[in-house]
This record gives sequence, structure tokens and C-alpha cells, in this order.
Amino acid sequence: MHQREGKILEKEEAIKYLEKMLDDQERLEKLNQTVRETDQRLKQAEKSLEAYQIRISEEAAQLVRKNREKLEIRLEKNVQNALKKVEQAERKRTAEKNRQVKDHVLYATREDKACIKELWKEIRQDLRTAGAPFYCRFRLWFALSMPSSITDYLMLILLWMVLCIGIPGGIFFLIPHRGMWMFYGMILLAVLLSLIFYVQASVKIVKQYREVLNLCNEKRREIRRRKKNVHKTEKTISRGTDEREYDLDKQDVHLEQMRKELQEAREAQTRELREFEEKTRLQIIESFKIQSRAKQEKLTETINQLSREKNLSMEMASELHLNLVEQYEDRIGMHNMNIGSVRKICKLLTEGDAETLEEAVQIAERV
Repeated sequence: MHQREGKILEKEEAIKYLEKMLDDQERLEKLNQTVRETDQRLKQAEKSLEAYQIRISEEAAQLVRKNREKLEIRLEKNVQNALKKVEQAERKRTAEKNRQVKDHVLYATREDKACIKELWKEIRQDLRTAGAPFYCRFRLWFALSMPSSITDYLMLILLWMVLCIGIPGGIFFLIPHRGMWMFYGMILLAVLLSLIFYVQASVKIVKQYREVLNLCNEKRREIRRRKKNVHKTEKTISRGTDEREYDLDKQDVHLEQMRKELQEAREAQTRELREFEEKTRLQIIESFKIQSRAKQEKLTETINQLSREKNLSMEMASELHLNLVEQYEDRIGMHNMNIGSVRKICKLLTEGDAETLEEAVQIAERV
């Protein structure tokens, strides 16, 4: 048991002693409650400051992102416009080159084309002079009667397919009640009619005007030779890689200028984006810091004030606790230094269960 010193306190003195101790403990409890409340308010203020700083950072980042997106859209639009100008200049240059190539082809093939035209006139005039039917002047008739090239044979095959299959097939599908025997019969009829037409319009006329037609065939061979020369000349000129033959200086200067503008637009895009990252972004963040500085300072001052109040309350509570220990520990013991034990001891004295403080403490410890 704790060794208690001093004079023995009688009942009235002990009650006053304990009431004073209760008042001191209640003051200590209030100080502790004030410390807890101040600590809670301090934590809330710190959270508010942290949340405000986070919100300001997010708003600054969002504004930076929006400004960067606007800048990227504007710069990309400038680049795309410059690229369109380059493509347009290239198309104009290509069109001018094609026009000059066409003029060159026309100039290089003018003699062969004029000769071809003249030979066709001579063929028609020879047939007209010999008294041949008018349809003998068409190329299809020559392909049918006197084929002499791959094109003539292809035309002849196509004509026979149309006459013997195409026309009968079309008629066959237009008949409501039809059978396959009807289709085969129509093909056979078409073949017979085509052979009759071929004999009447080709074989007999060839025999009758053989000399004139042979002369016309010679001229047709000359026409084919001239056409091959024209085709060869066109291919040679079109595939030529030497552009110095054409007057493209004006288009080249314009195209080079457009390419230079495109290069400048791309360089400006890179430069402005770098400047935005190095300067504008920092300026936006700094402006947000300046705008929010007053509120941050106010929150910081509140935190500092609450911290001072907390420290002051803790110092007062610590000092009051030390005073309680010094004044009351020797008489009632450290384990009775709480409001519950003190009220219990005070109740024992009030109700007459003990006459002195020491007796009340001993009874309270035994219970």
C-alpha cells in the first residue's frame, strides 16, 4: 500500500479536499477534451489545405492540357494547310507536265496520224470507185471477211458469239412456254442464218472485188504499222525521265516555295510546343499559385493557430496533471487519481462509511 504522509484529514476537511481535487480533475479533463478537439480541427484544416492544393493542381493541369490541345490543333491545322498547298502545287506541276507531254506526243506523231487518216480515205475511195457495197468500208466487215490481225480475229469471235448465242438466248428467255429443245433449235437457226449472211456479205464480195480488197489490205497493214509507231512513240515519250525538255521552271519555283512553307510550319509546330512546355505551362501553374496564395496562407495561418492552441492546451494540461500528482498522490495514491475513484471515496465520507480520508481510501481499495 502507498505510504501516505501528513496529518490525518477528518471527514469535513477530507470532503473539501476531495471536492477541490474533483474540480482540478474536471479542469484537466476539459483541457484534455480541448486538446482532442483542437487536434481534430487541426487535422481537418490540414486535410482541407491538402485537398485545396490537390484541386488547384488538378485545375492547373486541366487548363494546361486544354491550352496544349488548342495549340496542337492550331499548329496541326497550319501544317495540314501547308501540306495541302504542296499537294496542290504538285498536282499543278504534274498536270502541266502531262499537257506538255501530250503536246510533244501530238507533235512527234503528227506525220503517222496524218498518213493513217489519208490511207483510210484512199481505202474508202478505192472501194467507192470499184462499186463495192457501202458496208465494205467498215472495219467490222474487213474483220469478218479478211481478218489479218489479232484484233480482227477477236472482233470476229465476238460477232459470232453475239449472233449465235446472245441473240437466241435473249429471245429464248422472252418466250413464256419454253424448253431446251427450243433453245438448241434457235441456236441452230442462228448459225444457219449467220452462215448465209457470211456467204452473201463476205465470200461473194471478196471473190468479186478481190484485187481492190487486196490493195486495201496492203494499205491496212501500212495503217497497223503506223499505229504501232504511234504507240511506241507515245510510250517512249511518256516514260521519259528527263524533265529538262519541258518548261516547268515556274511550277518548280512555286512547288519549292510551298515545300519551304511546309517545312517552316513543321519547325514552328515543334518550336511552339517546346516553348509551351518550357514557359507557358510554368506560367499557368504560377498564375494558379498566385491566385490561390491568399487562401493557402489563410489555411496555413489557421493550421498554425490551431497548432499553437493545441500546444498551449497540452502544456496547461501537463502542468495541471503534475500539480494533481504533487498535491494528491501522497494521500490517495496514483491508482486512485481518477474521477471515478475520487467520487467513490467522497461518497464513503459523505454517507458516513468512513470518518477520515485515509480510512475512506482503505475501504475503497478493499472494495
